[in-house]
Amino acid sequence: MLNRQLFKGGVYFLSGAKLIMNAEKLDFQIGRASHGISICVKPSEWEQLGIRADFRPSRLAELCGKSERQLQRFFKIEMQTTPGKWLRKLRCRLAKRLLEQGFSTKSIAYDLKYAHPSHFCREFKAMFNSSPQSLLSKEAIETHLDGFLL
Repeated sequence: MLNRQLFKGGVYFLSGAKLIMNAEKLDFQIGRASHGISICVKPSEWEQLGIRADFRPSRLAELCGKSERQLQRFFKIEMQTTPGKWLRKLRCRLAKRLLEQGFSTKSIAYDLKYAHPSHFCREFKAMFNSSPQSLLSKEAIETHLDGFLL
């Protein structure tokens, strides 16, 4: 699994068994080898982690077991964005899914932890260049036209 020998705190990491037993130390070492930061979260788990963090970077860092600054460095290197921007995009993507399922803007704003429905509408419009209401009406028109054209 690991081609070279690593030494950390008196333990040599030579085999898969040692790596599993010392996963925390290994994580640190492998992270240091690439860019100095390692966060053990699968790409598929980031969305759920963002939701559990209530879309707050400080809470996300806490759930990852890292400082906010470490999380910022990780996001800059791995995702070319900041945790705050990534969480805003995530929240807007989730809002779009909920809109497509027929939820109201007010319920979406509440469910996705926006301070106020108008805050949700402003952020959605900034992200998609269209208000939630106009997106709904566009989709309703397209759905109607698709059915008509068939």
